[in-house]
Order: sequence, then C-alpha cells, then structure tokens
Amino acid sequence: MQGKELKKARSEYNKLSSRGKLKKGHHIQGLAFGGKNVDSNIIHTGESTIRREKLSKELQEEYADPKNGYTKNKDFKVAKITEDPEGKIVKNGVNYRFGLNDRHTRATTFQNKVLEWQRKVGLRTE
Repeated sequence: MQGKELKKARSEYNKLSSRGKLKKGHHIQGLAFGGKNVDSNIIHTGESTIRREKLSKELQEEYADPKNGYTKNKDFKVAKITEDPEGKIVKNGVNYRFGLNDRHTRATTFQNKVLEWQRKVGLRTE
C-alpha cells in the first residue's frame, strides 16, 4: 500500500480509534504492508502523547531539558509518553513515563529498513 491508498487507510485508522471504534495501538502488519484497520491487527504498545498544557510546569521543564533527551524542542506542543507502572504522569488513571516505547521503536526501524530495501530493488516508488 502506498501513496493515496496508504494516506486513506491511516486517516481511517485515526478516525476509528479516536471514536473508540478501534483500539489504539500499533499495527502488527503495518498499513504500508497491507495491514487492515481491524482490532486483530492492532497491538497495544503503551505509547501515547499528551498535550503540553496538560502537564505541570515542572513536568514541562523536565521534558524540555536537553540533558534528559526527550525532545530537542524546548517549545514542544506534544510530549511522547509510554505506559509505565512506575511513571510520574497520570493520564486517565494510568501512570506514564516520558519517552518512546523501545518495542515500537525497534519495529519502526525494521519497517523502515524493509521500505528502504523495497525502494532500492524497485518494489516501491514512494
């Protein structure tokens, strides 16, 4: 799946998940590889975001501090958070910690390598 077809599938996923009709998570088989917008193809990664204004001033400063490595943008609008029972941030009654989910990052890195290979051998044009 590429181009307009992929954009349409991602848009559909975002609409369904924001309305609660499809659980939020990461596609087991990425949309770019033909994954469908169905619950059996979604895996919960614990990764989410939280808008800056929902964080205390102290947490905003912690997230923006370059030595913590969460963001390079001190004027960030949205913070990346990962579910964590030992976390500091509580959102909808669940604890979170700042940062990306390692499993999600590894899956994305692998998927990007596959896409790069597909482009190199002519299987993908975008």
